Amino acid sequence: MTDHMRLHEQCVEAWLEARGARSADNTRMTELLLAGLHAIWERARPSLGDVTLAAIVQRAIHTAERRHEELAQLGLRATDGGTIGVTNPLAPRVDLNGAVTYVLVEILQVLGGLTAGALTPALHAALASAADESTALGLLRSSPDRRDGRDDERGTP
Repeated sequence: MTDHMRLHEQCVEAWLEARGARSADNTRMTELLLAGLHAIWERARPSLGDVTLAAIVQRAIHTAERRHEELAQLGLRATDGGTIGVTNPLAPRVDLNGAVTYVLVEILQVLGGLTAGALTPALHAALASAADESTALGLLRSSPDRRDGRDDERGTP
């Protein structure tokens, strides 16, 4: 394991620990996963753009799904419209704790590698300060086809 990967893992584990993930059920872990991904996405978006970021995130998700089949059952997907969601939030699955850590670390590792570490401190900060319940509940309920998870200027979803 590289030093960079250890730093990513420490960041993710600290964020999850602060949100009580150790005793969380799968619904809560799914919420945390989406909140973490959303925070990383929003911070990386200005530098990389939606289309590039979607390709990077989806590739990292695919890599994580090969190692953690429960992610494949969940149907975690990123679209080039800026939405990250699950296609099967009610899928029966085993404990998601390891899978959530793995996919977040994988995405941080890929983004860090592609940007020569330039975005890493900002991505870690974004994850560390990420909201959990309110943001994630909206993401969990939103369609993966939705343009993005934010309201427009008129205040409509």
